[in-house]
Amino acid sequence: FEGRPSLLFFGFTYCPEVCPTTLVDLTRLTEELNLQIPIYFVTLDPERDTPQQLADYLPYFGEQITGITGDIDAVLSLAKSWGIYRKKIPTSDGDYTIDHTSTVFMLSDTGDFAGTIAWKEDSEVVKQKLLRLASR
Repeated sequence: FEGRPSLLFFGFTYCPEVCPTTLVDLTRLTEELNLQIPIYFVTLDPERDTPQQLADYLPYFGEQITGITGDIDAVLSLAKSWGIYRKKIPTSDGDYTIDHTSTVFMLSDTGDFAGTIAWKEDSEVVKQKLLRLASR
């Protein structure tokens, strides 16, 4: 995460609302502000979110998004190190969904924590946060 400011978000591609909405909002706001801030999307569902699944899913939200997946233990360890809550919830059709933290982490150009963006945070506030992050 070093070299330039970035955004880090934990989610999963089968997410019905929070993840796609967050990715759309981040892409829209960074484009509106003409900011080249990379977005890293770490899956909380590496069992389904293979590299191919991420490669098929993420381009719908913008070219600046990089998907990260891997061994489930490694991914969950990374999520835990960021304080991410994750719980697999069975659905009535025999499948599952994942309840998870929806915070976006802002990282400085040195990879250090630089703040957060909350789920459904006011877009004008988010714009100011992004401008501050980009100016560091």
